[in-house]
Amino acid sequence: MALEQCKAQFKWERWNCPELAFATRYDNPVTKEMAYVSAVTSAGIAHAVTRGCSKGSISACGCIKDSPPLDLVANNQSKWEWGGCSDDVAVGSTVARTFLRSLEGANADMISNLNLHNAKLGLNLVRESIQPECKCHGVSGSCTTRTCWRRVEPFAKIGEKLKHRFARALRIQVNSPKHATNLPDSLLAFVEDSPDYCKANATTGWPGTGGRECSRGGDKGEKRSCKELCRACGHQVRRRHVKESWHCNCTFRWCCKVECSTCHRTVVQRYCDDAPHRY
Repeated sequence: MALEQCKAQFKWERWNCPELAFATRYDNPVTKEMAYVSAVTSAGIAHAVTRGCSKGSISACGCIKDSPPLDLVANNQSKWEWGGCSDDVAVGSTVARTFLRSLEGANADMISNLNLHNAKLGLNLVRESIQPECKCHGVSGSCTTRTCWRRVEPFAKIGEKLKHRFARALRIQVNSPKHATNLPDSLLAFVEDSPDYCKANATTGWPGTGGRECSRGGDKGEKRSCKELCRACGHQVRRRHVKESWHCNCTFRWCCKVECSTCHRTVVQRYCDDAPHRY
């Protein structure tokens, strides 16, 4: 879940969250990107455990019966019944914290403290994301009463919030270990500048941006991707025609079978050509 969300947030950027970043997180220097990986990993564990407990898919825990939020009490929402099953985010956070501390080992050096700081930020965002969720009851959907409970936000929203923190990440000095334990809880922190992700690096296994797909549509990041991934990295933008196939015109046959056709289309895809420029 954490890897999937990381890839979604960085899809159109030079560093696009390769799986290797998660597999070798503790072998890499703490750059902004690795700070994000630490935070999204802890958030992903906490979120998955919290929702698993509420759904009953984890036998060792469950949901909780808690009190209504103060704003509902203050507004005298008498038709609101606080009787639902709320997410127990404390259990999810505890599991994530215990697991990540075991990975760090007994060493309390600056890098370990920094990893744990970034992981804590991810846990905080999961805890802060919990919001009231209600279901209406009444004749013909009249909603005369509502049953309410607390739920953590969808993980995609937490990933977006972490991406905003990534943009404001704080660089600290390696020779100032006290900074790793006295950092603002709201900031990601790192110690080394990011490498040049335009270029391939045989040592780390990074392939560079050559051959990457880019786009001129979508949001701001997607629209500028051809410039950032290709032209700014010394690559030309090329176009290629790609055939796509998908199931379509599906119908249900009694009983019980779904029959679909296979549809095809050709789309134009842009990519970074890493061949040398010709002048």
